[in-house]
Amino acid sequence: MRTAVSVIAPPAPQNTVVVDPVLIDKLGELRRKEAEFKPTADELKDVEKQLALAVDAVPGDQSPSFPGNEYTLVVGLRDNRRTITRKWKAFTILKRILGMKPLIELLTIPLKEAIDKHVPMVEHHLFLVSKRTGPRELTAVAKARTIPAKAA
Repeated sequence: MRTAVSVIAPPAPQNTVVVDPVLIDKLGELRRKEAEFKPTADELKDVEKQLALAVDAVPGDQSPSFPGNEYTLVVGLRDNRRTITRKWKAFTILKRILGMKPLIELLTIPLKEAIDKHVPMVEHHLFLVSKRTGPRELTAVAKARTIPAKAA
């Protein structure tokens, strides 16, 4: 014989955050316009890639111009990027100057390539904290519109 059990669900938490409805509608409208513009944006990226390939051989310290029929393409200088070629040497010099503890504080250890790949998951709790602090996705969903009834 079954006995009926009454379960009272806890009250749903009240949403105390207030969001301006005008901003919500503005987001929705801008996302709609963005979607309309997407084919043009995709074409722009494609043309930029083609032009970047065409001027790839231009030395990084030169900024030439190329004429079009209606526009002139101005190729900017390449960014100056530095690369450590002897990591062990750089580490040794920094350790001598700073000491080990301050040097360790300066280092950024990649989670996926170092920790996840080489440290067993059971040891992660010893030095890792995981929290939902990253960015959120905001989606504006169009509401159903009411169609006015026709006059008889």
